[in-house]
Amino acid sequence: MFRYRSLVLGWIVLALAFTALARAQVSLNGYVKTDVRARIKGNHRLTWNENRLDLKLKAHLSDRAVLTAESWVRSFGFPTAARLEDLRYRDRRAVLPWSVDLREAYVDFYGFLFSNLDVRVGKQRIAWGTADKINPTDNLNPKDFEDPLDFGRKLPVNALRATAYAGDWSLEAVYVPAFTPAVLPPPEWRLGQEATLPLPPGVQVVGSKNTLVLPPQTVKDGANLGFKISGTLAGYDVSASYVYTRDDMPLATSVVFEPTSQTTGVVSTRLSFPRYHVFGADLAGEFHGVGVWAEAAAFVPTGEILTTIVLPTQQGLVTTSEVALKKQAFVKYVLGGDYTFANGLYLNGQFVHGFYGERGRDNLQDYLMLAVEKRFLHDEVKLRLGGAAQARSLSDATDNYTWIAFPELSYYPVDNVELVLGAYTIHARGETTLAGFAGNDEVYAKIKVSF
Repeated sequence: MFRYRSLVLGWIVLALAFTALARAQVSLNGYVKTDVRARIKGNHRLTWNENRLDLKLKAHLSDRAVLTAESWVRSFGFPTAARLEDLRYRDRRAVLPWSVDLREAYVDFYGFLFSNLDVRVGKQRIAWGTADKINPTDNLNPKDFEDPLDFGRKLPVNALRATAYAGDWSLEAVYVPAFTPAVLPPPEWRLGQEATLPLPPGVQVVGSKNTLVLPPQTVKDGANLGFKISGTLAGYDVSASYVYTRDDMPLATSVVFEPTSQTTGVVSTRLSFPRYHVFGADLAGEFHGVGVWAEAAAFVPTGEILTTIVLPTQQGLVTTSEVALKKQAFVKYVLGGDYTFANGLYLNGQFVHGFYGERGRDNLQDYLMLAVEKRFLHDEVKLRLGGAAQARSLSDATDNYTWIAFPELSYYPVDNVELVLGAYTIHARGETTLAGFAGNDEVYAKIKVSF
């Protein structure tokens, strides 16, 4: 009986929802995108196989309420069938892997309670910052490294966002009730430097395991909170922000060597997510025809994080502690600009100090990112040459560096259709945050049809 009532109630809710949408002004747009990639070196293994349908819906429920939703319907990956039986059932996704990803779903209320107050509630992307893709002040959405070189991609989260307006200025408050960790890159795209353990001669590590300690999903431990004031000053868009957040990339708090014999052992690691106060500021505008931007954020850990290390010695297992994160502020910043020349050549460049996952004053590295674009043949063809160079520090650039080159050619045969051929090649020397990306040189082909 209960199941019958639930079913009836569900149909009633769906009927009411469709009735409301039928009365609303509804627009639907999006794109279809195919993306295939293969390794340049070795046996030219295919690494990426995606066909994505992006659907964006906007429904004007009234002059004061708008519903927005975006979903990805994806055929992504490669067949995973391991037994003959797996080939008999399409719904097991062993032949055609697919998924549905609800990217965003929120409602905007304009003039909520007061004429100068707007409220947005639901799953959303809260994009803060003025820099290009790498934004130190953007800390309310977790990072998404599923596509390792798409540095600006993040996960939408459930949030309550309120914005009050006063002339050219606004005050924004955001509450994110639940913690969501970052999506880390695939194993062959190692982000960060691997720690080395000072093991005695003859002792080998034959395995590893780890435990991830997620914070409790409580109002105190799981939530993020942010405030931002924005406006115009001397012709520039400026903002100042504060976020009480939790790092979405884990930090090792315990490393234990567990012996399996007299000369071998397994390393067991325990990881957690530290808390920060983040104070940010940014600006964007134009200076003598050149678009400029600057963004900075000071990260203040709420406490010192120690890593307990248990390693074998001649006297047996010995426990020590190392400071993994000092209770000391560290600043990440970005300076950049872009310019379009009279002949249509477009130049974009920025300097970055401090990348995702880098913590502490002594661990922030430097990055220089450049891109040049030029259109040809009545804008039907676009050539883009992009690149990034990284060093542990400018004084150490010759011994520890990584560089990435991104040549790409796009062709627009008709409106709303883009064909792309491109590649990226990565080279590294020494130890840097992106050194683990080296060797993953790939070529790719994409087609995108927008509607």
